[in-house]
Amino acid sequence: MDPSSFCALLEATLNPDSAVRREAESRITELKKGAPDVFVSCLLQTLGEHPAEQLRLQAAVLLRSSAFGGSLDGETNVWGRLSQQTRENVKTSLIRCVENESSKTVRSNICNTAADLACDLVPIDQWPTLGPQLLSLIYTNEPHKQQGALHILSEVIPALGPQLGSTDGGPQLAALVRGCLSTAKPAETRAEALSLLVALVEDAQRSIYRKVGTAESPVALLVIAAIEAALRQAGAEVTQGEAPDCQLAERVLGLVVQLLEADRGGGAALFKGHVSLVLDYLLSLANAGKALPSLAERAQAAATAAAAAAAAAAGSATPDAGPSVAGAACAATADKAEGFETVRRLAIEAVLCYAEQKPQTIAGCTESLKETIATLLRCMLEAQGEDYEDWFQSGEESDDDQRMYDIGEEGLDRVARCFDEHDDEAVGSSGSRRKRESLSAATNMLPLLAELIKPFLVQEHWVYRFVALMAISQTVEYIPSGEEQQLAAVVDTVAKGLRDSDFHVRFAACQCLGQLSLDHAPTVQHEYSHVLLEPLIGCFSDPTPRVRSHACAAFVNFAEELEKKQMREIVQVVMPKILQLADTSSPLLVRQHAITCVAVIAGVLEKEFQPYYSAVLPALLRLVQETNPQGTHKETVLLSNLKCKAIEAASIVGYSVGREVFAPDSGFVMEQLLQLYNATEAPLTADSKSNSTSSTTDGDETETVREYLTEAIARLCRVMEADFIPFLGRLLPQLFSVLSVEPKIVKEDEIEAEEGEDAFDDMTYVMIDEGKSLGLRTSLLEEQERALELLQTIFSVLAKPLAAAAAVAETADEVRGLLVQTGRAVTPLLRHLLSESVKERALEATGALLGVLALCPLLNDIRKALLVQTLNDTFSSLSEAEAEPDSIQSQASGLVQCIETAGGGILDAVEVAEQVRRVLELLGKSSERRTELAAKRHAEEELEDDDLTEIEDDEETEQTLRSTLVELIGALMASHPAEFLGGPSIETALQFAEGLLVSQACSEDKAVGLFVCCDILQHLKGGAMGLWPRFLPQVLECLLCEDQRVVQAAAYGVQQAAKIEGFANFAGTAANSLLQVIRNGKDKRGKLHAAAIDNAVAALGDLVEYQGTALGSEVHALTATWLEQLPLKQDATEGIRVHRQLLDALQRDRNGFFSGDIARVSRALGVLAGIYKTTFVDADLEKDIVTVFHKISTSGEPAPLEQLAKGFTSKQAKKLGRILEDAPAPA
Repeated sequence: MDPSSFCALLEATLNPDSAVRREAESRITELKKGAPDVFVSCLLQTLGEHPAEQLRLQAAVLLRSSAFGGSLDGETNVWGRLSQQTRENVKTSLIRCVENESSKTVRSNICNTAADLACDLVPIDQWPTLGPQLLSLIYTNEPHKQQGALHILSEVIPALGPQLGSTDGGPQLAALVRGCLSTAKPAETRAEALSLLVALVEDAQRSIYRKVGTAESPVALLVIAAIEAALRQAGAEVTQGEAPDCQLAERVLGLVVQLLEADRGGGAALFKGHVSLVLDYLLSLANAGKALPSLAERAQAAATAAAAAAAAAAGSATPDAGPSVAGAACAATADKAEGFETVRRLAIEAVLCYAEQKPQTIAGCTESLKETIATLLRCMLEAQGEDYEDWFQSGEESDDDQRMYDIGEEGLDRVARCFDEHDDEAVGSSGSRRKRESLSAATNMLPLLAELIKPFLVQEHWVYRFVALMAISQTVEYIPSGEEQQLAAVVDTVAKGLRDSDFHVRFAACQCLGQLSLDHAPTVQHEYSHVLLEPLIGCFSDPTPRVRSHACAAFVNFAEELEKKQMREIVQVVMPKILQLADTSSPLLVRQHAITCVAVIAGVLEKEFQPYYSAVLPALLRLVQETNPQGTHKETVLLSNLKCKAIEAASIVGYSVGREVFAPDSGFVMEQLLQLYNATEAPLTADSKSNSTSSTTDGDETETVREYLTEAIARLCRVMEADFIPFLGRLLPQLFSVLSVEPKIVKEDEIEAEEGEDAFDDMTYVMIDEGKSLGLRTSLLEEQERALELLQTIFSVLAKPLAAAAAVAETADEVRGLLVQTGRAVTPLLRHLLSESVKERALEATGALLGVLALCPLLNDIRKALLVQTLNDTFSSLSEAEAEPDSIQSQASGLVQCIETAGGGILDAVEVAEQVRRVLELLGKSSERRTELAAKRHAEEELEDDDLTEIEDDEETEQTLRSTLVELIGALMASHPAEFLGGPSIETALQFAEGLLVSQACSEDKAVGLFVCCDILQHLKGGAMGLWPRFLPQVLECLLCEDQRVVQAAAYGVQQAAKIEGFANFAGTAANSLLQVIRNGKDKRGKLHAAAIDNAVAALGDLVEYQGTALGSEVHALTATWLEQLPLKQDATEGIRVHRQLLDALQRDRNGFFSGDIARVSRALGVLAGIYKTTFVDADLEKDIVTVFHKISTSGEPAPLEQLAKGFTSKQAKKLGRILEDAPAPA
């Protein structure tokens, strides 16, 4: 085809007549298929020579999308069918077009085409000249050539990465980037150079990107200069009276955000030494139009320094100084700073990203941090604008870009969270851990916020009080527990807000109370109900529907943690108001929150809700059965939410009143839920591949209803117990149907065709082969997770009823079939290719199923087959090369549960040994990865903080994985002790532990070795005493190790050994070492130290209890030390056990310790009072604590309670008051 005819075809593809377009497109497709060389050559000729920009653009688009679209060897890509001559012509022509093209739009498309092609060709060494060609364009100093070459280079960096890392060209490339960010270059060139820097950082090319900045031209200042240049260009091009077009500046700021997020903080590290200047500049942009002259001055200082740095990068001593655009915008009023909305958003995002990446650094820049918080508050103050009024009245969200109020509100949470998202359990250097431990929102952020919002609370305009309350709501979770003064101040502010004359403020106070109730439960409910409930209940009658709905939502959060007696005191006042709000005459938003209030009241009152049951349940069921009438989208959503809330409430009401009361209605309720569950199944499973309807409003609402239905059915299962079994025959097939949907093969061109469609966002893909992927709707994956969670609940709750049914001849076959079908439905998901979460839920469901089978002796064949298949499939999945450590850890944890619930008598000694071998193989791979991490640590002379943090995080993940893998060995010991001891497993495990407990082993290895020893002591008990000489001395020696993780593990080992009679000869030595651990940790802080002390104290208590005779005369002194160290402070699970131990010791007077010693009794009672209503006691222990105090109060023995409580702390005294209130009333 001649060039003119081809151009005519291209023109026809742009014709407004669809028939003409289709004909032209068909002929072009024929040409592509029949003569790919001609097709590509014509496109290149048009691109390089045709005078019409529109045709050149069309040629560039077709080159990328049609000629070279998809993978290199895919069906749509013609590269594989081109002659060698045409291929060389393509590479040469694309570079030539970049050189010669005058249109920015066309050149950008050419660059994208060249970059896409290069990413395929460079890794297979089919474009070796690309690098030199691009460098030659950059060195021409012609702006459009430089920009095109930088554009391509930035896109190709991932493909060039291996070459860059193995050549000496790194410093040259770094200097090139620095030069292109200099004053000598136009704003567009600087933007492309910044894009290249971002690509280098994202590709972790640290040996290059860390050399871009110099002492005279640091990256931080070059970035400021690039932003300033882009803003100046926007100002220079603006027509008088119009807002500037800041697109280039927006792109540069977007690149800054990418830079800060890249390489796990590596990009942010480039700002080191100039952080305050960068933050000042960005915050000035964030405050454009706010008339802040002092901040504008700081922006000017930053811009001046940046100009000097950019001039130095160009080899010039004369900086391009002038008034800062950012400073001028910050000093201006809003009407003089139009066009900066997106710039402001991006500047704020950049500041927040820096804070998240470098919290330690920004914590040290107090003024910048304070200005950041002030900036976010200014954003929130924009809520007074007219465009927010719909949101205040009805909750209607804007479809536009995120509003400045939302950015400010979310930003406060992000700043606070960045100081609290550190892990003081991290492995690595103690210095690094100390830095992390020193950070907290309470210390670094909340005092600054409190200082800034204090004046807001007394301002006359409502928006200030509103913002103050909403800011508190966003950050109240970061107030440390125990800070009574701060909490009381917040409660007082909220109570005043609930009574405020302005509805905006009352709305904010309800929001704040709801969050406060969640974050500081149950303290707020127990200590401040008398302050908060009255004004909150008053808001139920507020004239503004939005306040009424939020008052209900706040009540839900508050009331969930109320005690029954507290709810009993208010229910007669609250319930009529709630029922009135739930009435059909109320707005939908109010009704749905009121219905949830009903559910919460029922949940707290439990069987005492019965007086309201007969009126409430039928009304809820009517709502469940109603068909939503046609209405607006918003009405449809609200009605659907109302139905969901009714489903939830009906199930909670039934669960609360109990099986006997609910029994007459439970079958009908379950029938209704099953019908709705069946009706909503089809839209989810009809098409497992994406389609045009998968993301419609109806689909979204269906998924929401299904979520509520699943939770409601689970509740009904719990309350109905055996009565639920008859419904399994109808429910389980529906669950199996969801679980049976498998991912489908999707070709790359199909994926590309769906990009940008709504359906694409609801798809999860995984590449299985070149050009092919497996895909499944994300919403369906989530539904599979819910189905598996429901199966786990069903078989956990119904284990005994099902086992009983399996033992009866009439139902045995039915139950057997049901269990076999469930196993067949679940086990294929153990090796799910798309979702790790589905695999984890499948393991949990399998564990519950094995728990049922463990109770059915006649079904041992099924139990063994299921466990063996689960072990084989899961170990196979864990051994895959691409498996991530955290995924391995999650699945291994699920496998532990399966082994534990399956019980013993399944595997023989050889089979147990095979599982141990598999675990040790995974442990070996983990050790190899740890060795690689250690090598990384020593690979460079100086590691940046972010590099060290990355390595420490990876090491911590591996250590957690190793602990979980050892738990697998422990589970095998516990379930099959005889087989473990009688076969090769014990020797294999012990040799593994011995290898990790050698004197030169690192602390992490010693801890893992100790975990194995602890399992031997705990699960094999005296049966392994003959092996003690091989490991018990090392366990005792490790008690005096400096590393607290090792001490903690060794102390746990002593706990287990103390319960074995044969430990008597070691009891004295162990006790002395534990005392030393306790003394050494007396003044130490941090979770690691606290956990080690907790375990040591617990071990000491077990020694006193089980080895009292062996300890002889020292037993009382040791018991006194044990009592002095109580309560436990870190490990809540161990705390419940130890505190029960204390109560038993007090009641039984073990070893005569408490006889006649009132001070010791007082001390023990103080501990028990202090832990009341905390996570360190369970419900049974709470009841027994009440009983003990009630008995002392009524009997006066061993002394009057007033006398015993004299030494209580103020907190213990408060708790004592609560205990006595909870005690039974006198008969």
